[in-house]
Amino acid sequence: MNNITDLVQAAQQAHHEYMGWHDGEHRLLTCISRPRIDEIKQDIQRGRELRRTAIAQGKTASKEYRQLSAHISSLESELADIEVVAEELEEGAFERSCSGQDLWGKHLKHRARLANTYLDELIASDQDEAREALAPLLPLLARLVSRARQKEGINSFLRDDTKTVFPNVSLVEPVKILPLDMVKALVTELVEPIWRDADPELDPMAMAEIKRIPPSNLIRLDLVGSPSAKSIASKKQAIRMEKMEAPKSAVQAERDHWSPEVMLARSKNAQEV
Repeated sequence: MNNITDLVQAAQQAHHEYMGWHDGEHRLLTCISRPRIDEIKQDIQRGRELRRTAIAQGKTASKEYRQLSAHISSLESELADIEVVAEELEEGAFERSCSGQDLWGKHLKHRARLANTYLDELIASDQDEAREALAPLLPLLARLVSRARQKEGINSFLRDDTKTVFPNVSLVEPVKILPLDMVKALVTELVEPIWRDADPELDPMAMAEIKRIPPSNLIRLDLVGSPSAKSIASKKQAIRMEKMEAPKSAVQAERDHWSPEVMLARSKNAQEV
């Protein structure tokens, strides 16, 4: 039997690995955000206007002009780096998505193992306690079965005797209730309200790991950069898909199967079950 503490630690580790990938992906995508690119372009434009003004005024030998030129060069270099990063992100988006999906699947597997093992141990423990608690009731249940069996025998004898006296009368046979069925019905009657209103008290740390859900702001890796960049990335992705051995429809179906919306829906359904 697996140790619950080890399973909790494994589930936490899988969660940390997935969140590490998620946070890294978030940092990659935010470094090429459209507002930042627009801000850099505006700074470059303002710097160039100031530089043209300085040139017109003949201040090219001043310290301020040299600092302004260095600042403009720095911004232009940063913008070029962002464009390179954006291109690399678009090229590797599908591979990074697969990596994230693997980590998410590992996370789900560890959570399922934790939930199943934890509840199996609780059920086994409760079954042992139930056997001990029901042991004093066995004589009562045996007496109930014995009397029900006697009643069944008497009813059968009376039905046979009535048929011999009135052979032409077809009697409606009553529903036979076996002794064991009586016990089962009694147990069901006693357990039903417990089953309907039960609210078990479970270990908070284990249940927190079992019920852990992914962050609500999962990033769609096929939506990278600006609208124009998205369009270019989509075209490049389509070309890459055509070169792959798997049909495009199968690849797209696989990606849709692991989209954040579908993963969230599966997680919620698993919790409800």
